[in-house]
Amino acid sequence: MDEIFSTPNNENFYAKFSYDDLDPDSRQIRLIRIGKELSEDMIQCEFLPLQGLDQAQGSYYTLSYCAGSPLKQRQILLNGLIFNVFDNLGHALLQILDFWKSEKLEEDCILWIDQICINQRNIAERSHQVGLMRDIYSNTRQTFICLSTPNDRRSAASNGLHLINQIDRCLRQGWEGIADHEDHPYNDDNPRLEVFPRLEHFLVFNNHTRPGQYTSYKDSDYRVDGARIGLQNVLTRGSMAPCSFSSLLTEVDKASIEAYDLWNSFYDLVESPWWRRAWIHQEFICSPEVAFMYHYSYVQGTSTQAISFLCSEFEDLQHWNWGKLTRGVPERARLSAVDIRKRNTRLRSDLTAIKSLTKTKEIWKGEEDLKEILIQFRHCKSSDPRDKIFAFLGLARPCYGINVDYSKENTMEAVMIDTAKNIFMCDRNLDILLYTIRTKGSLQLPSWVPDWTSTTTLVNGRFSELPVDFQHFQYDDINLRVAQSINKHDWTLRVQGLQIGSLQNRRQISDWYAAFDIEPDQGGVRCRSSAQEGDELWLLLGAKYPFVLRKNSEGHTIVSEADSTSMLGRLASRICAGQEVAQEIVLH
Repeated sequence: MDEIFSTPNNENFYAKFSYDDLDPDSRQIRLIRIGKELSEDMIQCEFLPLQGLDQAQGSYYTLSYCAGSPLKQRQILLNGLIFNVFDNLGHALLQILDFWKSEKLEEDCILWIDQICINQRNIAERSHQVGLMRDIYSNTRQTFICLSTPNDRRSAASNGLHLINQIDRCLRQGWEGIADHEDHPYNDDNPRLEVFPRLEHFLVFNNHTRPGQYTSYKDSDYRVDGARIGLQNVLTRGSMAPCSFSSLLTEVDKASIEAYDLWNSFYDLVESPWWRRAWIHQEFICSPEVAFMYHYSYVQGTSTQAISFLCSEFEDLQHWNWGKLTRGVPERARLSAVDIRKRNTRLRSDLTAIKSLTKTKEIWKGEEDLKEILIQFRHCKSSDPRDKIFAFLGLARPCYGINVDYSKENTMEAVMIDTAKNIFMCDRNLDILLYTIRTKGSLQLPSWVPDWTSTTTLVNGRFSELPVDFQHFQYDDINLRVAQSINKHDWTLRVQGLQIGSLQNRRQISDWYAAFDIEPDQGGVRCRSSAQEGDELWLLLGAKYPFVLRKNSEGHTIVSEADSTSMLGRLASRICAGQEVAQEIVLH
């Protein structure tokens, strides 16, 4: 039996228990109630009556976690029967129960959890429920995000969530308010303006500001820069408390060593596999409220600003004034600093990805361009490669109409082609062709279909768009058609276009670009170095750029976008006068 993702074996459970069928038309979901006490060291839970999603709105919590290997499992009691869950899921559930106790919550713990609440043996149900994921997480009361796993290899004794908590409060209340009075936020009677000179001393030293820039502790930039200095204090001294410039450079006590432990604790968080999983993006971004859990420590979702701030600062670590900041620090601490810088270099792509995720949550409105989402998060991991598409559908505008289908017949190639077809129909232009230039992986795809699993970085060619005279040419009814070839082995795209000429006299400009003359007598053009002499330059109806196409016995394939050149101006008047007529060509 093919799987969305491999789950722990539960044949014995299925032999004794049958899931009630969900009504797709009513958008029904299953919810479970988690017992607040363990039974013989096992988590116990039970199904609630089926509910429509609209009826259940705001009455349940959701969980976002990294599933891990199905061979690593834990037993729970589900409706009185033993049920095997991912070990990571069991770890997350124990933390939720601990959170319930620590917060002294009296309400029932009602959860929607994918592995339990979806009948994993029913392919149609799985596909339908996955299609509801955006709404399931949008209607939750709160999503618990589990960043830890039971077998984490932590390099630090400290917990990275503590650092996030401190920076979060620092951003909201101001650096001095945290440093001098942990529980005393700023108010109008306690501005403590006397710390301004000291703060500015730090900021000017590290090239973050100029003297006299701030006039009030309420200035948001002041709080951000204050948090930056508080962070530098933590990471060099192990304390958020203010200190004089000279003492920062000469302290030799154990706080210097402890600071690097706290520093490493944040990198432990960054290395959590949760950040890189495909499905967590929709779960995190769509949730109205989130709570992060990490080895039985918790922070609420308001800390996403602090996480983004920390990622930005750690990205800039290479630019810190390290020679001055570590002067007089013990040798052990200096060696730790070297290790930190190496770890920072290794994890910079992770820091960038996390910052991108938190930024997307801040600006997401539910009407995003699917192409931009897929290219932004193409480095994410998933056990089923089709989730490179399915996991992000809920973040895009609904006009794409792509159905989630986990059937065996719906191969990865079929998903890519169907995605491209639906993007064409929704966008009504050929902008998607710009994403086809990236090197494709092992998938056998037509040249007009982007490979969204490719992680190749495409150098920005900075090609200029067609001039304003061609705008009517770009936005006319593009009249494209997608069809399967007669031999059933190829999908073709029929478009309208105008051939400008063929490429001759190749001149290599750089490793990435080449220049050609356009014959007959149409000037020159710049395009990517993958182009060859004999390729053709075309204007395609619905495209913002000219394209280089390669002709063969079956039609044309896409090679590169190209610069809009001066000779196109001469064509504009001929097109407007009806002297140039577009013809249909086949892309395959």
